[in-house]
Amino acid sequence: MISLKTLGAIDLSATDGRDVHAVLAQPKRLALLAYLALAQPRSAHRRDVLLSLFWPEQDAEHARNALSQAVYFLRRALGADVLLPGPGDTLGLRVEAVQCDAWEFERAISERRNAAAVELYRGALLPGLHVADAAPELEQWLDDERARLARLNERALEQVAVEREAAHDFAGAAIWWRRLVAADPLSSRIALRLVRSLAASGDRAAAIRHAQSHERLVRDEIGVAPDGELSAFMEQLHSSHPISHAAGSERRFSALPPAASETATSAPSPVMPTPPTPDVAPVPTSGSARAPTRRRVAAAAVVAAIVITGSVIAAGGRKVKPPAARPAIATNPSSLSVRQPDPASAELYLRARYSWRSRNPAAIREAMLLYHEAIQHDSTFALAWAGLADAYRFYGGLNYGSYHDYMDSARIAVARALTLDSTLSQAHTTVASLFTDAADWDSAEREYRRAIALEPANALAHHWYAIFLATLDRRDEALREIRLAHRLDSLSGPLNRALSQIESFAGVSDPTFANPERRPIVDASFKNDHADRARYLALQGQCAQAAGEVATAYTLSPADAMVAAADVQVHMRCGDRRGARMVVLQMERRPDARLTTIYIAMAHTQLGELDSAFAWLAREQSWGMVKRFELRTSIYLQPLRADPRYPELLARIGIH
Repeated sequence: MISLKTLGAIDLSATDGRDVHAVLAQPKRLALLAYLALAQPRSAHRRDVLLSLFWPEQDAEHARNALSQAVYFLRRALGADVLLPGPGDTLGLRVEAVQCDAWEFERAISERRNAAAVELYRGALLPGLHVADAAPELEQWLDDERARLARLNERALEQVAVEREAAHDFAGAAIWWRRLVAADPLSSRIALRLVRSLAASGDRAAAIRHAQSHERLVRDEIGVAPDGELSAFMEQLHSSHPISHAAGSERRFSALPPAASETATSAPSPVMPTPPTPDVAPVPTSGSARAPTRRRVAAAAVVAAIVITGSVIAAGGRKVKPPAARPAIATNPSSLSVRQPDPASAELYLRARYSWRSRNPAAIREAMLLYHEAIQHDSTFALAWAGLADAYRFYGGLNYGSYHDYMDSARIAVARALTLDSTLSQAHTTVASLFTDAADWDSAEREYRRAIALEPANALAHHWYAIFLATLDRRDEALREIRLAHRLDSLSGPLNRALSQIESFAGVSDPTFANPERRPIVDASFKNDHADRARYLALQGQCAQAAGEVATAYTLSPADAMVAAADVQVHMRCGDRRGARMVVLQMERRPDARLTTIYIAMAHTQLGELDSAFAWLAREQSWGMVKRFELRTSIYLQPLRADPRYPELLARIGIH
């Protein structure tokens, strides 16, 4: 099976481990493969049409020879059964031999699985692909397809937002309207829907700020007066009258909470690290009535940078209030003595940090938005820049978005934090984690120790330093650091999980977690807690309850590879090997499978297939702190450690 990734990035892989990346180095042959996969109708295409599109300047004989060479190359690289001749003088793709994310996206659209569709749409179709000497019609086809899929995605986004409104989850709806605003920042209709959702969720200040930003944008960019309906709603927001969410709505909010910043004007936008919002990018749609000009793309960047938010939202649209006892904003005496952030920025920071703790994709996206708004209030708020770096790093490191793009953004954000305050413990903790991701062990340890020296009560620094030490097999030191971290922050789901894992690795606890109360769920919004709970419920024979915990974990983090690995273990422990096998096949067929091989390997290990586990581990493209830690310490990879290939793998990925 060949996996072709086309949305937001271009990638090609084979599920049997063959290296097929040579195709990516040949733009014309890659474009031919993509055209055969995506062009309508989805069937065999006449060779004379292919010749006119890809070799328009060559005579018939040379063009046919070039097509034959391209087909020979693709068959040799991908398999002889991938490209097949059709009836007459045609050529087609055998769809049974190929998996394509664009097909899955369109299938989800046709089945009205809108939430699944927007998760599959990672960005524009075949970004950056250009065939220099092809016919203009080929470029036009590609532009039209990009525009068509972008419109489908926008309609799906809007449908999800409308569904959240219908459920009276207005804060959840605002998240989806924001993504639409980023795609089409000049649309007053979408801006009004976002403003209404923000107001109905109780965040009048955010609604006012976004409406003001939109009115300035349309006035400056296209020179038109603000939308009349939006202006009327703005007057309603400023008044004390009850505010209804939408025309005809029976739900009214007569007492929206005021905010100290309601009448403040927005500060100038700081230069934000890219990408400004997760999974949203300007969509090129040349040849379409909605084609963005350079001014529209610039406007999208401005709107994405000026992020407005309401309540903290966990995955599934659930409102989550920050805990009553909140930590102090200042992380060390020196930063406290220099200056304090304004109260609005401080509040946004605390909400962002609380949301980020769950590590679920929707919650991390919400944290990014909150950090951006905190920085919008106060661009010199170093702690918010450090928090934004952590959010970027986890969003990429957990494969919720482009690994390299988000890691680059994390580096930019933390550099800004250190420029503002070189003594900020949290920023040095983030720098240490980035060195850990890069396997620069000496630099990482130096930064962890500096972070702890600057703030001995920094639980996160002790937590990540413990992971660092365990990865390097320094078990006693790791145990000391993780227990100290736990004393400082006993309610963190990720920290509790790391404590249990390091204790097991150090041989001081039962690695099978036979007692189902051994690891109670301390954070109901943390998907890993539910996944782990499912494992030991299955071990106790409580298979129905285990399946329920897996379902909850999937709800918090859809299509999550770590959750899928737990799902495999639940099936196996409950005697359903066939079900486990089906989950593994689904994991392997995902477009991002090459970025989640540690969990695919975990699943194969549970099936007793060690050769397959090592084969997948050899294909991992984004080894970082979490994945190296899992490889070293996870009990679910224990069978691999007696194999002579295991130390070779450790050495290859920089663990000595």
